[in-house]
Amino acid sequence: MMDPSTPQPATVAPRLLMIDNNQGDLELIRIAFEEARIRVDLTIAASGRDGQIALERVATGEDQPYLLTLLDLNMPGLNGHDVLTWARAQPALTQAPIVILTSSSSASDRRACLAEGATDVLVKPPTFGAVIALVEGLRSYLHPELVKSSGSAAHQRP
Repeated sequence: MMDPSTPQPATVAPRLLMIDNNQGDLELIRIAFEEARIRVDLTIAASGRDGQIALERVATGEDQPYLLTLLDLNMPGLNGHDVLTWARAQPALTQAPIVILTSSSSASDRRACLAEGATDVLVKPPTFGAVIALVEGLRSYLHPELVKSSGSAAHQRP
């Protein structure tokens, strides 16, 4: 039995990258993680180019991998499709969980994203309560050890 007076090592928060040019959406997701009491080390990239730079640092080994990347589709300049296609062409990122978080509910957008290698495609919720529920659903990406599986990795891409 552990002595409760013995200092315990601090647990490292899971690393999450969110790429979105909408500051309101970025703030809403950050607050939702706090409200859901899910501790994350959140890196924010406010453009597709900034997101690609963050992922490139991981791909080249300059930075630790993210357990999850949330990627918006509709951004000026380098959009989500561009970032996703680039990321999947990098050997170090082929299996990295990249979830598209978009305002588009189009079935063709969903099919295109999955064909480009997205791990999943989620529609941005209309209410804050639904955003918290969405964030709760991301827990299995951030804490895979808590997910019971039948021998296969949770959220593994086909």
